[in-house]
Amino acid sequence: MKTRGYYSRTLIILILLTGAAVVGRCFPSELPTRLLGGTIYSVTAAFWTVSLTYRIGPDHTRKLMMAVGIMLAAVFVLQSFRYSLAPLGSLSERLSWFAYYVPFTFIPLLSFLAALSVERGFDQSGWDLPLITACIVLDALLLTNDLHQWFQVYTGTDGRGVVQAEPGPLFYAAMAWVAFFTAAAIVTIYKRLRVREFRSRIWIPALISGTGIFVTSVWDVFLGDMIQSAFGIKPFRVGDLVLITVIFSWESVFASGLIPSNSDYEGLFSSMKLDAVICGAGGSPALRSAGSVISDEQIERAAPGPYTEGGLRISSRPIRGGRIVWADDISGIERLKKELSEVSSELEESVALLRKEGEIADERAALSARKAIYEDIYLQMEPSLARIGRQAEALEDLDEAAVKAALGRLCVLGAYVKRGINLRLIRAGGGEPDRNDLELSMEESLKYLDLCGADTSELRKNAEDMAAGLISGADAVSCYDRFEGLAEDLLDRTFGKGDSI
Repeated sequence: MKTRGYYSRTLIILILLTGAAVVGRCFPSELPTRLLGGTIYSVTAAFWTVSLTYRIGPDHTRKLMMAVGIMLAAVFVLQSFRYSLAPLGSLSERLSWFAYYVPFTFIPLLSFLAALSVERGFDQSGWDLPLITACIVLDALLLTNDLHQWFQVYTGTDGRGVVQAEPGPLFYAAMAWVAFFTAAAIVTIYKRLRVREFRSRIWIPALISGTGIFVTSVWDVFLGDMIQSAFGIKPFRVGDLVLITVIFSWESVFASGLIPSNSDYEGLFSSMKLDAVICGAGGSPALRSAGSVISDEQIERAAPGPYTEGGLRISSRPIRGGRIVWADDISGIERLKKELSEVSSELEESVALLRKEGEIADERAALSARKAIYEDIYLQMEPSLARIGRQAEALEDLDEAAVKAALGRLCVLGAYVKRGINLRLIRAGGGEPDRNDLELSMEESLKYLDLCGADTSELRKNAEDMAAGLISGADAVSCYDRFEGLAEDLLDRTFGKGDSI
């Protein structure tokens, strides 16, 4: 018969073991049959504890729940020792009876801490150590009752020599401890449910826990003794009912989904819309999700590593006893990547176009700046150029001696223009014409003045004084402008004033 997963198999085994234990309690109370029911209950507790190792995922919660299972098993070990093995009226019998309450105090506390760890997101609570320490102190007081008699007050012995006792204040404190943390566990599980629609499920474990506590209390007070008197059998002891209540209360919590577990993973996986397959050790599909369309060929191809096919990325990972294979729909991602690539190409083209436009704009700005510089230089040189043009036209009407004199003057004017433009271009290019540039410019002009036959001794002295006082590039241009003025005066004194000789 196909079950619905770990949860179904676990529940069936628990029910069968509980039934067998109840039957075992109905056998005559003689060794070894008197140990049969308790042994089966111990096996039930151990089986449930082991099942928690793979049904509870978070480590801290699993450890606390396994501690609950160990305490349940301890109940029946102590119970069997007290009723079947310990000598009647002995110290060991009394100590086993006191120790019998140690699991009873720990089980509700550990259940509360397990529920609290789930409510906190499976993290350890700050209450764990203080409360466990308090429980250890309480149990130490229980075990040392012979010294103080706070738990049971001795009133004498009966005819068999068995010590008679009445409950002391510590007994009621222990019962209050059990009742408080049992209720606290239920409330904590309820608080964990953040989604209001799911909170109605709390009635299932609450009803089972409440019924179990009520039946255990009534059975302990009078119902157990009444059935034994009427039928001669006692199918339950208090420890049996505690085990049944604790285990089936927690199982109802798992089944209701109030605490996450690995229960019924087969049914859950089979109903999922994910595209996934769980394969066995041989690689063949063992379980498919409801939305699975992965083929056997794709499963085989995904074993070495993920690959992409038809808008799907097929991946696989090894798991215990096999492998899981799943498919992710990446068609949307691929479409977005394609669109992003197209947008990126368009942006690159736009950036390149903007960069080119920027370069053209820079070139235009540079051209405009150079044009403005040249226009400014032309405006400054235009008078000299105009004079050169007028004198060049007048050469046709002069004799040979006059032409020679006029050519000398044209050379002087040409030197003005050439050197004046050079100095201004140096400044326009971002440089600063220095003393050497000024001296070279003035020396060339003086050379042509010498060729014209002018006395340049005084002008040379002035040129040296101006060059010696040069302190910046702007002074070089202004010094050369003053030099031109002095040279013009020298030409006028030598050849007469005017544009022609």
